[in-house]
Amino acid sequence: MLEKKVYIKDEFGMHLRSIMTLVEAAKAFEASISVRFGDEVADGKSPWALLALGVVAGSQITFCVEGPDEKDAMAKMLYLAENGFTPQGGAK
Repeated sequence: MLEKKVYIKDEFGMHLRSIMTLVEAAKAFEASISVRFGDEVADGKSPWALLALGVVAGSQITFCVEGPDEKDAMAKMLYLAENGFTPQGGAK
């Protein structure tokens, strides 16, 4: 299992658009992907679970990824977080 902490740079935190980008990317992988925020953990493939975390701008989250393609899945999650959860890192 891989774990990496990241900070949310988006001024609106993790909102529905960013969450849907993350979920679409996560569903492309066989690995299980979860997001930890404080004491709460959400399935990275469930938009409603992620939205319920209430992640605000500047918060630190942890990606937990486990499975046969975990390295690629983690790389994609980190890329998305680094680029404001936009599919190609462009403007929203």
